[in-house]
Amino acid sequence: TFLIRLPLEEIWKPDITPFSAIEPPQTLTPKIAVVSKDGLVTYIPSQRLKLLCENEDGLIGPQGNCTLKFGSWTYSGNLLSLEASEISFLSELLPTPKYRITSAEQSIHDQYYPCCKESY
Repeated sequence: TFLIRLPLEEIWKPDITPFSAIEPPQTLTPKIAVVSKDGLVTYIPSQRLKLLCENEDGLIGPQGNCTLKFGSWTYSGNLLSLEASEISFLSELLPTPKYRITSAEQSIHDQYYPCCKESY
């Protein structure tokens, strides 16, 4: 199969970002995507994220739940389609002295605003 490797700066990429980021993500891998002849783009970055984690009470206790939201700031649901996939990365997360991640769930939520007929 024919594959081409391109720097990320040369291709379109969505602006998926954690809404609770304390600072911009730090990419730890080369910023190169693999593009197949049918147009499929594969890019799996290894990133260090610093995120604010709060529950409904505003505090995280010894066994608290933390909700992290990711999405696009500029693309509507008409232009960007996210898919939930199997969560298999828990063993790859770097440990922190403060928290231990024991499980994770994901869901997709479409948000509608009075201004617009498309979802965000």
